[in-house]
Amino acid sequence: MSQKFTRLIATIGLATLHLVVCSAQVEQGAITGSIVDQTGASVPKAKVTITNANTQVSATTETGEQGYYKIPFLPHGNYTVVAEKAGFSTGRVTNIELTVGLTATIDIILKPGATHEEITVTADAVLLDEQGSSLGNVVGRQQITQLPLSGRNPYALVVLAPGVMPNGNNGTGPIISGGRSNTSAVLLDGAETRNTSTNDIAYTPPLEAVAEFKVITNNYSAEYGRSGGGILTVAGTTGSNRLHGSAYEFFRNNVLNANGWTNNRNGLKINPLRHNEYGFAVGGPTYLPHVYDGHNHTFFFFNW
Repeated sequence: MSQKFTRLIATIGLATLHLVVCSAQVEQGAITGSIVDQTGASVPKAKVTITNANTQVSATTETGEQGYYKIPFLPHGNYTVVAEKAGFSTGRVTNIELTVGLTATIDIILKPGATHEEITVTADAVLLDEQGSSLGNVVGRQQITQLPLSGRNPYALVVLAPGVMPNGNNGTGPIISGGRSNTSAVLLDGAETRNTSTNDIAYTPPLEAVAEFKVITNNYSAEYGRSGGGILTVAGTTGSNRLHGSAYEFFRNNVLNANGWTNNRNGLKINPLRHNEYGFAVGGPTYLPHVYDGHNHTFFFFNW
């Protein structure tokens, strides 16, 4: 009797572990939805292909009996969804901006017709997460690279999210939704980056190495732990099928700054400041000889 009970507990434990591994995505996103015909009836066994526009990497699945599909573990980026079924024209939705941690819902209506006929829809609207109930704010690449940051710390932009108060160091220091300072989790590509004893930041990537991040302020799911405030989930910059890069200098000098009123009143000069920080970043395909379907599937990114 005890052996059967032990096996039952072990089976339940493995099933639970499998469920957690399959559902947790952290910085990755997913695309889900339904495929129906013009009458609203579900279209089972339809082929659904999701393609990343930057890397041309594709993933394929089939709709179930109720016409639903889902492809998880997708990196942030611009995507195209194509639905195909014999007896129907092909349905295509382009320009799907999948942000970090977003589960996008893309429903497609297939019309009767030849398979070679195609109906294309462009998804210009901002996508909402219809699958989860968490609240948060995404800080994108344009904000990270163009907003002024005194110390070049991308996590300083966490204060752009509603419900965040600046306090202490950047990253874990700000108070999120009333939680104490240094109690928010900080995940870089899914890995915890806080010190285990003090809970402050152990590593902060440079601006060029951060593609975007999401500040989750309320009602986050069970896949996140060790947080008494909010969640900062960060997606690192990756390479694509096109070689791209940048070179930069971060320059600060007291000759560009105005003196303070108090210093002027007391005849004091402005304190000297000399700060020059150089660097470069480059990313692209690896050009490996085993390229298939006309595209690379392995990419690199380097920042110094």
